[in-house]
Amino acid sequence: MRHVRILMGVFILLLMAGGVAAGVWALYEQGGGGLPIEISFADAQGLSARDQVVYGDRLVGRIDRVDKDADGVVVRAVVAAEHADLVREGCRFWIESRLGSAILHFDRSTGAVAQPGRRFKGLSARPDPDPDLMPAPLPKPLKVRPVWLCEVRATLTTRVGAEETMDRTRKGAGAVVHANAQGDLLVLCAAWLIEPAGPVIAQSVRVELIGEGTRVADVIELRGEHAVLLIQATAYREKAATLWPHELPERQVVVLADFDGVSYPAEYRQGGLEFKGVLDQGNVALVDGINLAGFALPSVGKRSGARWIGLHGAGTTIDNALAKLK
Repeated sequence: MRHVRILMGVFILLLMAGGVAAGVWALYEQGGGGLPIEISFADAQGLSARDQVVYGDRLVGRIDRVDKDADGVVVRAVVAAEHADLVREGCRFWIESRLGSAILHFDRSTGAVAQPGRRFKGLSARPDPDPDLMPAPLPKPLKVRPVWLCEVRATLTTRVGAEETMDRTRKGAGAVVHANAQGDLLVLCAAWLIEPAGPVIAQSVRVELIGEGTRVADVIELRGEHAVLLIQATAYREKAATLWPHELPERQVVVLADFDGVSYPAEYRQGGLEFKGVLDQGNVALVDGINLAGFALPSVGKRSGARWIGLHGAGTTIDNALAKLK
């Protein structure tokens, strides 16, 4: 009797395995066989026909065959039709071997959906995570909050038609870059904060200072992507911001921060910022703690990211404002 139960158990397991195999076969073959692609590797690393193609943690296809060529091997795979849109021109493929089997992995990058027969060049090992697939960074409070950090709030009323006007309010972090003995301050900010969308009818610019409250400010210099504001007769007696004197090196880590001290990490790459989060206002960009390196603004026409404004040209803007202050 015991042997009969064991045989029945084995039979049930075989039926279940057959059902799973049939389901996988249907996954592979639906939609006219799916999307055929090719990936060249220097070494197949044990990969062979009928092995799995995996995206993330999902089974999305199978290996059709593995052929040798002059430079190594060409893996011919088929991705099920319902998952074909995962295969993009910028995809990265690699092989992972474990416990006597091998799996073809890939991740998705930017680019159009790959066409049938597209050949990719495989990687020799698992790559670093794709930045486009990584979660947005979590905000953290600044460990050290610069005393010169301030917030600029600008409200502009502009004319957009013969009888129509438009109100626009923007806010973003700025930096006190000069303070004299009388408490007159110069605040550097991104010109984006005060740029009008048409002829200006009315303009209000206010700056909130740490320990000082909100003060009215005047725009005294506007040059390129930088603006300098003047606030008169404050009680501010702290140090002004230290401007980062050099162009940022590639992959320099910066910290994006708003007036409340909420910060995000980012990297300077190819003249811009590599940042996956979402900014709803302008932030300062800090290097090595409290050195001002530039400004980060909300991206335009994108769901995430940040537009970069460096300090190049800001020195001239500040010098012109200083001349007017004297």
